[in-house]
Amino acid sequence: MLEELDRIEKIKQDKQLKATRAINKMQLKSAVKKILELAEVQHYEEHGKLEGFDSKEILNVSKEDFDIESQLKGEKIPLIDRESLRLSKSKIDTYETCPLQFKFQHVLRVPTPPSSAADTGSAVHAVIENITKYQIEGKTTTEEEIFDMLDKNWDSKAFENETASNQKKDEAKTLLKTFLAWNEANPNTPIEVEKEFNLELGGVKFRGFIDRVEQTPSGKYVVIDYKTGSDRITKNTIKDDIQMNLYAMATEKLYGELPEKTILYYLAKDKLVENEILSSKVNEVKESIENTVGLILDEQFTAKPEYKSCRYCSFWDICDEKETQE
Repeated sequence: MLEELDRIEKIKQDKQLKATRAINKMQLKSAVKKILELAEVQHYEEHGKLEGFDSKEILNVSKEDFDIESQLKGEKIPLIDRESLRLSKSKIDTYETCPLQFKFQHVLRVPTPPSSAADTGSAVHAVIENITKYQIEGKTTTEEEIFDMLDKNWDSKAFENETASNQKKDEAKTLLKTFLAWNEANPNTPIEVEKEFNLELGGVKFRGFIDRVEQTPSGKYVVIDYKTGSDRITKNTIKDDIQMNLYAMATEKLYGELPEKTILYYLAKDKLVENEILSSKVNEVKESIENTVGLILDEQFTAKPEYKSCRYCSFWDICDEKETQE
């Protein structure tokens, strides 16, 4: 059953990518054909068979369902609805890397293949969340129980094969052992885990989750964010990091005061990157975020082609603006 689901998902992603590529090249007949094939896949997913599929239902679109005339006359139809737009640290990062990439991903919602790195990180985060919840409740967990949690949160089909899955799972176990050693020596007390927050910046809502909120023995707040990847942020750059400053704003909204510090914990290197919070820096980053929000609302989506970024972009195949060599 899992193999069938995996096969169907791969077929769906292939058809989605080809439909998007055809639209991008204005090969509209081909695009329509791929959209109908996607509709067949959807019908098969829902009913387990293709019998009963009727392409006429997909093609039966009323003229009232769209308004191209106003666009042809030069009346701009906004791509973004301010009321429904939701932003986050990762979305702002994407925009600053390349506004066109942001458009593909978060406005046009072009599908992308799943990332095994993201799946590894998600599984480790889920286990750490459970460990911390038990800790807040005054409960302890054994290493065996923790590895059982990892098994339950592990998605092996996100990897190329069983060998790759097992290798990544062993790496995840090492990360969890590192966390356990740090957690045991940590003098602070966790009070929240995966704490949801909502902010409004530039008239747009931001939503996120703080991995861990804890209090020092003197009652000050500290925010911890776990990273399972490489240590890209340093003690010199963390003060300008969008996520760290969003966490500081959220802590102030949730608890009435800024945290004493925010910390990035890179589990792979057992490395803490600490950020002493200053209200002046938080306000500076807030203003920068609001400026970026303004550009997004103005639909400024000009590409920023740069080979090192372009070659890893999920939209390489459909982007006409990519830089193909250094």
